[in-house]
This record gives sequence, structure tokens and C-alpha cells, in this order.
Amino acid sequence: MPDTAQTASSAAGVTPAKQKISKDHISRGVRAKTTAQLYRDAAAVWGRRPAFARRGKSKEKGRIDIWQPTGFDFLYSEGAALATALIDLGVGAKDRVGMLADNRIEWIIANYGIQLAGCADVPRGADVTPGDVTFILPHAGATACFVEHLELWKRIEPLKDQVPGVKHWILMNAAQQAPEGMVHMNDVIAKCHQLREGGDRRAEERSDAVVPEDLCTLIYTSGTTGAPKGVMLSHWNVLYAIDLIPVDLTPNVRMLSILPVWHIFERVL
Repeated sequence: MPDTAQTASSAAGVTPAKQKISKDHISRGVRAKTTAQLYRDAAAVWGRRPAFARRGKSKEKGRIDIWQPTGFDFLYSEGAALATALIDLGVGAKDRVGMLADNRIEWIIANYGIQLAGCADVPRGADVTPGDVTFILPHAGATACFVEHLELWKRIEPLKDQVPGVKHWILMNAAQQAPEGMVHMNDVIAKCHQLREGGDRRAEERSDAVVPEDLCTLIYTSGTTGAPKGVMLSHWNVLYAIDLIPVDLTPNVRMLSILPVWHIFERVL
């Protein structure tokens, strides 16, 4: 697999030769050393407290839109089941997994699943071009890929032969059924909830094996001046960025963000 063009430390704005920072620096009360550990800790501490809210339509005529909360415990439960599903599909530890989607709750759950499976995500928006698909997924070495909806799948399916490393295509949209050649995210989650109820803890085994230096996410540039360049961020990079947030964020804080969900600052917040 080709080397990506930018190191994790330089991508995060930290130049080792000029600025030496201890990897034990985390001081905002974040004790986790990886994002997978952070997700588990958040579920244990905050439980059903809302982590995210998404706007939905009220069923009552004349009522304004309502906000539907999603708790930390629900995210972890769904993510652990999805991680188990990825392991069942044969996705290995430290594999790279594509995510071609825009802002939606399924993106958050898919990210949980990827991280808890000990993998790294490779995100891109649903406006991804055919050239991006055929360059980024092979360059990243992706072995599986989440796809937001069937409209996007219709553009990607003809390109499958050009990305032979991707063995599993996973549909995210809950309102659509997975066609031949795909599995549905909700179906594999439901199956693996049953496995976890029977004592399956492969997700915990995978996530416990992750170390701070492991690759967490591989974000590609837009490619406006040439081929997209992969920015490698480790778990430590992401947690250090959390430590640098200039305001205190707690579950009591309500924050509205219009950034793409895969933007690194959006993910840190």
C-alpha cells in the first residue's frame, strides 16, 4: 500500500523537531488513551444522557419539528454490535474502512463500530466523485466500505472492479433495503446484538488491543491541486486535539455545528 503524503504529527499541527509534547499530556480530564476507550468510558459515565440530537418531523399537524436525542449508552451498544459484525465479516484489526456519507446518526454509529473493531476510518462525503472512489479506497487499502444510500451506490457499483480490495459494502440508510452485493448496517447490528447477549466480547478484545500510536482516521484532501493526499491521525492526535478545545463541553452544553460530520474539528467536538 502506498505511503500517505503527510504524517500524523504534522497533520495535527505538531512538528516533533520543534515542539516536543508528552503523550501523557491529556489534561482536560480525558483519561482514555484511544477513541474506542473514550467511547466506552462516555457510555459508562453518561449513560442515557443525550450525546446527539437529530431533527425529526412531528406527527401532529401544525407542530414544529422535534429533536430526537441519542444517548451515549445507545451509541456504544450499537457501535459494539457493529464492531462485532465487522469482525464477523472478516475485517481485521488495523484495517482501513471507507465511509462515504454525509451527516446522519448512522455515520456516528459506523464510526463507533470501526473504532471499536480496532480499525481506522477513511471518510468522504456523499458527493464523492468516481475518481475519488477509485483513487482513495485502493490508496488507503480499504477492505470494507459504508455507503450512505442507494443513490450513491448506483454511482459506486460500476466502479467495484477498480477497488478489488473492498470485500464488503455496507448500506447505511435505514429506509432502504440492501441490494445484492451489499449488506445492511441495521441487519448485521441486529444479528450481533444477539451474539453479544450470548456473551460475545470480541469488540472489547479488539478495542483493548488498540494503542495511542495506532492510526485512528485517514482523511484525504480535496485534490484540487492534484491527487488527494491522505492525512494520517493517530488516536493520540485526536485525544490531544480534544485536550486543546478552548471551552468546557459537557452534556449540559447545547452546540449546533454545520461542519461535515467527517471534518476533524467536528469530530473532536
